[in-house]
Amino acid sequence: MKMNKILVTVTALVFALTAVDAASARERTRTTTGKNGRSVTVNKDRVRTDKGSFSNTGTYTRTGANGETRSGSYTGTSDRTKTEDGFAVDKSGEVTTGKGNTYNVDANSSYSYSTDNGWQRTGNTSVTNSSGEVVRTTSGSADVTDSGLVREGTVTGRKGNTYNVDSTTTKGTEGGLTKSSTVTNSAGEVVGGSTKNATYEYIPGQGWVKTVSGTTQSGETIERTTTNSPTP
Repeated sequence: MKMNKILVTVTALVFALTAVDAASARERTRTTTGKNGRSVTVNKDRVRTDKGSFSNTGTYTRTGANGETRSGSYTGTSDRTKTEDGFAVDKSGEVTTGKGNTYNVDANSSYSYSTDNGWQRTGNTSVTNSSGEVVRTTSGSADVTDSGLVREGTVTGRKGNTYNVDSTTTKGTEGGLTKSSTVTNSAGEVVGGSTKNATYEYIPGQGWVKTVSGTTQSGETIERTTTNSPTP
């Protein structure tokens, strides 16, 4: 499946830049390093503006296998409100890429709990360019089941191409997590997916280090490490 890496990065930034402990406002740096020297570094700063509301700013830098770097910035807000059976989260922001392109991102999610079904999540994300054209949308749900975390989602690109993404995450036999995903196109053909194992190590004063290994549906190996570094 061929998908625009910039748009994937834009969507991911909305969640990466807001994934900070709600009890404190502090800066963090997250670096993910992959094969052949490729990496992404995200610097983020979250400030509480009201009960359940935050303003979020940050920058990111992508480094390619050839050492070339591209940087961008992000600004946005997030709001969390209680609901009858859980809570809802609304996020909006603007991402400016290294080439000067601007994208607006709106995301909303609802989390609900019941004694019969446990925790369930539904959500939608929309990405528009500076001309107001919708260039990427995602929608999906997640359920905690006896077999693990089950997710179902749909991604639609600028040209109307639609892909279904299904995944299951379970506890690994030696700790950590195992995630299997399958991507199909509108014709029902499998065009992507992967099987990945993730392990976690906590480093005092720094946070969690996540190591991921696995293979894609096409047989390509996956190797990456993510570290978190709080800024004093």
